[in-house]
Amino acid sequence: MFLDKLISKASNALDKIRSESSPTNMSELDIRLFPHKANKTLSIIDNGIGMTRYGNASHFVLFDLCMCIVCLEIIVINLVNNLGTKMKEGGADIGFHSAYLVADKVIVTTKHNDHDQYIWESQANASFIVTKDLNGPRLSRGTKITLFLKDDQLKYLEETKIKDLVKKHSQFISHPIYLWTDNEDKEKDSNEISHQWQLINNHKSISLQTPELQEEMDNKPMGETSENLRNYLPSDLAFSILSKLPLKSLKRFGCVHKSWATLFENPHFMRIFRNNFISNHHSYYDDTSVLLHRILISDYPCHKSSTLFSLSGDRFQNRVKLEWPNPLQEDEPIFYILGSSSINGILCLYNYTQTTTTLWNPATGEFKVIPPSLNESVPFNVYLSFTLYGFGYDCVRDDYMVIRFLYYSEDDNNDYYSDFLMDFCFLDHLWEIYSLRSNSWKKLDVNLPSLHNARFKSLYLDGKCHWLSSTVDGQRTNELFLVSFDLSTELFFTTYIPLDIPFDIDDIYSVVYDSALVLLNGSIAIAPRYVDMTRFYILVLGELGAKESWTKLSIGWPLLDIGFFIGIGKKGDIFFIKMNNDIICLDLSTGMIEELGVQSNDISQVVFYKESLLLIGGINN
Repeated sequence: MFLDKLISKASNALDKIRSESSPTNMSELDIRLFPHKANKTLSIIDNGIGMTRYGNASHFVLFDLCMCIVCLEIIVINLVNNLGTKMKEGGADIGFHSAYLVADKVIVTTKHNDHDQYIWESQANASFIVTKDLNGPRLSRGTKITLFLKDDQLKYLEETKIKDLVKKHSQFISHPIYLWTDNEDKEKDSNEISHQWQLINNHKSISLQTPELQEEMDNKPMGETSENLRNYLPSDLAFSILSKLPLKSLKRFGCVHKSWATLFENPHFMRIFRNNFISNHHSYYDDTSVLLHRILISDYPCHKSSTLFSLSGDRFQNRVKLEWPNPLQEDEPIFYILGSSSINGILCLYNYTQTTTTLWNPATGEFKVIPPSLNESVPFNVYLSFTLYGFGYDCVRDDYMVIRFLYYSEDDNNDYYSDFLMDFCFLDHLWEIYSLRSNSWKKLDVNLPSLHNARFKSLYLDGKCHWLSSTVDGQRTNELFLVSFDLSTELFFTTYIPLDIPFDIDDIYSVVYDSALVLLNGSIAIAPRYVDMTRFYILVLGELGAKESWTKLSIGWPLLDIGFFIGIGKKGDIFFIKMNNDIICLDLSTGMIEELGVQSNDISQVVFYKESLLLIGGINN
């Protein structure tokens, strides 16, 4: 595939220069293939239009992005819609992408008429450089693409292989294709080998056309034949490419092709997409471990405890118990972790009533109890409640922050009644944000959407704290959305959740109140806390602010005797609690279930932890 696409690209460049030049000043336009076995390189050379510096910059940014999966979006769009003259000159098409199936590195030398010569160099790691070529051999005009072949792809240096590929895929090219060949001199008693350019395709030279055919060729759109072939994408290849796209890109393709709009209704495609999505490594998980926060509560006998384990190993066979910081042990026996991960090695812990919040670095043992705010001073007849919504890091100010919601209600000496109605009959409310750098709280001048119980429904990602919320019309939840608060700008925006998504639960209210907000392979996702025995699903967000980018991933394996979902680990590991309180882990890629040999209840947590020796108290230093 790679060779015919690159030859097609070279042919387009020749068509372009032919349309812009006078026939009397036109030298023969051709394509030359130069295999160099010693250097393990294959060069595709044309004397076509070449590219200017502007063309290099705009083209190669797209070209290089093809080396990562995100640029598959550009590839598919190019195959359906032309992106203008610059892309036609050197389009970032699937040919460039496929070049990295056989090559570790690509060097492109190009020169446009009356412009400087430039070199573009890239390896298959999404990085490239473009420089002016001051010392290399000069091209009169055109482009030379040199592929540094992988060791297992050296067959593409063989003369027979190249000829077969050209004969099979490139006979339509209207320009001569020459191959640099080795020929033994049989007339002499020697082992010397001579080299020559050999014509290897059955082209029909433009100079041999009749005037009528020449006129027809001149009136024909440039590169029509090769463009049509280049824009053709076999359905099985399109299926494979689309299944590897990021969710954000894939959601945009419903308007490109009718069949692509129904991909999410195709169980076979969704199974492939799910497996690719899960198996695709995300840098978010580099050097991280999984922390299991086990919470045990029993009434007979009365017992409450929190235990934190560090899990490692392919089957989580390495389990280390971590000791809680002293202030937490002396307060309440039950504590929770705010969010789904540590931030620079720091965890944010809080007690059941959310009146005590502590920052803790397990690696150093350092902890800091967050002080109260002035807004906590209330009259004796006013009931004050807290809801923590986020713990995050502001990279602009180099500061750690905690967001919470305070609401005040009248104390009628009926704690249960007061707790139950405080969402609807509170006296006042406000939002606060804590800064570790200033070691103080301040009031936020925004009215953020809230939720009475935000436990397990918040996380931090890319400088923003996210949580689930809803609007209520009377006694009915009528809108669901994700709130994203930017710690640097102190602004927020919402991403609505379509109500027509089949959630497989009884009502929309349960989507917020009986669900957890988690990270699945670096993407924000929603998972139900209470598990159906026969199926399990996860809603994955493709793009913040885009309601239509939510996608439902169904888990096909039956989950018998499963009670509760408690978190997601690395590589698609999902943690559940069975009806007998045993904790298990399901590998989404294989369907294998691993027993951890630990018991807990439904309010346990699984979070990511990345060790760091940074000091909490050293932020001002």
